[in-house]
Amino acid sequence: MTRFQIHAGQLVTLEKIVSVFTTREAAKPAQAAVTKLAKLPDYMMLLADHETAWVKVWQRNDIVIEGDTVAQLAVRYNLFQLLSVAPRQDDRVSIPAKALSGFAYRGHVFWDTEIFMLPCLIFTQPTLARNVLTYRYHTLPGARRKAEAAGYKGAMYAWESAATGDEVAPTWICMGNEWVRIWSGELEQHISADIAYAVWLYWQVTGDDEWMAACGAEIIFDTAVFWGQPGGVEC
Repeated sequence: MTRFQIHAGQLVTLEKIVSVFTTREAAKPAQAAVTKLAKLPDYMMLLADHETAWVKVWQRNDIVIEGDTVAQLAVRYNLFQLLSVAPRQDDRVSIPAKALSGFAYRGHVFWDTEIFMLPCLIFTQPTLARNVLTYRYHTLPGARRKAEAAGYKGAMYAWESAATGDEVAPTWICMGNEWVRIWSGELEQHISADIAYAVWLYWQVTGDDEWMAACGAEIIFDTAVFWGQPGGVEC
C-alpha cells in the first residue's frame, strides 16, 4: 500500500504493473508472479513494447473504410476485441463469448468462435487460429463423454465449453421470478460440424499437415463417427 498527500491542482501519475500466474504455469503462482514483476522493465518501456507489438498486428489485420468514419471505428473496434483476446501463448484456452467486454456466459466457448471469428485469424494470424483449434483437440475427451452420456459414439461437442470440454450449458435459468428451461445443451448439435469445418478450413488455407496429422484428423474422424451413426442426431 502506498500513501501520499496531494494538494488541489497537483498532478499525480500512478503506474500499476500486474503479473498473473496460475497453477498451470507454476507450482507456486504467487511466488512466480512476484519474481516476474521483479524482472520487468519500467512502465514506459512496457508501453513502448506494447505499441510496437500492436503496430505489427495492425499491419496484418487493419481494414480501411474511406468516407464512413462510423463504419471505420466499428470495424477496428471489433478487430481489436478479436485480436486482444485470441490466445497467443496458450493452446488450452479459446475465445469466449463476450471476449473481454463482459462477464456474461462466464467465459464459455461457443460455435461462434469457429464460424465467425476463426476465418479472420486463419487468413491473417494462422498461429493464433492454430491455438484456438488446438483447444478443441484438448477438449475431445469432454466431447466424447457428452456423446457417450447421450447414447452415441464419437465426439459430441458441448454447446457451452469450458476447460474440460464437458457440457456446461445450464438446464435452467431464473428470469425474474420465473424458471426457464434451457434446451441448447441438449438439442443444438451443429457445433460438432462447425468445429470440423473450421479444422478443414484451417488445413486448406495453411497446408499445416503436421497439425492436421497430430490433432485435426482426430477431430474430424470423431465428429464423423458421431454424425454417421444409424438413427442420426436431430438438429
